[in-house]
Amino acid sequence: LAKRQKEIFESLAGLRGDIMEDIETLLGQVKEGSKRVEKSVQTLRAEWETEVEELIAEAKTDVDLAMRDIDEALAEQRDEWKRSVELFNEQWIRPWRAPYSDANGSNGL
Repeated sequence: LAKRQKEIFESLAGLRGDIMEDIETLLGQVKEGSKRVEKSVQTLRAEWETEVEELIAEAKTDVDLAMRDIDEALAEQRDEWKRSVELFNEQWIRPWRAPYSDANGSNGL
């Protein structure tokens, strides 16, 4: 009985060793897979960062163009306003400042 018990313990020790080797092999594979996943994630992140930077640059360009268009429109509106004020002054304000005169040069008063 003791001999049989010893054989069983030796067999179990061998089985334990085999199981531990399998576990170590699997852990090594998991670690290797983890490294591959980490490298893939880093590559994806770098690609995404590049894409985001490109999108931001494009958006900045679009905003700059829009601001230029707005500045041009404002400048045109300012010029049009100035012309309108000058025209108003010429037609309504300045004639009243100068003494009224008719075609004969008299002031009609």
